[in-house]
Amino acid sequence: MIEATRKHLRGLIGVAAQLAVERLIEKLQDDKIPPSVLPIASGIMIDKMRQSEGEATQTIEVKKSITLEDVRNELSELKRDALDRGNIKLIDLGEKVK
Repeated sequence: MIEATRKHLRGLIGVAAQLAVERLIEKLQDDKIPPSVLPIASGIMIDKMRQSEGEATQTIEVKKSITLEDVRNELSELKRDALDRGNIKLIDLGEKVK
C-alpha cells in the first residue's frame, strides 16, 4: 500500500513539474519573469536536471591562500630534509672553484 502511494505521488509530482516548466517557458517567452528571478529559477532547474541524470548537484570549492613566508618555510624544511638524508651537498658559491 505504501509503495503504491509513493509511486502515485511520484507520478503526480512529475506531472506538476512538467506543467511548471511549461508555464515557466511561456512566461520566459512572454518576458513576464523579473530579471532578478531568472538566475535563481535557472539554477534550480539546472540542478534538478543534473540530479535526475545522476550527476553531482553540488560543487564544493576549497581555497587556501599562502604567503611568501609559507613558501620560504616549506623550502627550508625541504632543504633540511634533503640534508638529513644526505641527498644534497651545500657549496659556498663565494668560493673559487679550482
